[in-house]
Amino acid sequence: MPQAFFITQFYLTIFNPLNPIFILGVSVMNGLVYAVGGFNGSLRVRTVDVYDPIKDMWSSIASMEARRSTLGSAILNGMIYAVGGFDGSSGKYGKRSQMAEGSFNLAGVSRC
Repeated sequence: MPQAFFITQFYLTIFNPLNPIFILGVSVMNGLVYAVGGFNGSLRVRTVDVYDPIKDMWSSIASMEARRSTLGSAILNGMIYAVGGFDGSSGKYGKRSQMAEGSFNLAGVSRC
């Protein structure tokens, strides 16, 4: 007999006093929440902030090279990928970051 699985969506609001932003990329790895890029109400930002829910503490890691909002982010093999997005005038490209170091490296550039 087939089993039914139900997925429940929930939303969690976390205020980031370091960099209050919206329309950003969000990914989770090893219990940490990564807030990537976004829009602060005036400008697109290139910041990457990390939230540790156990310590209830934010910290900043290396920023992306380009400012962008409305982007996707995902984690694969210990790397965070920031994909697409908007810089205020045109579409953007993909980048990746080594999570342990927090520095961004070129992963391949393509126009969206």
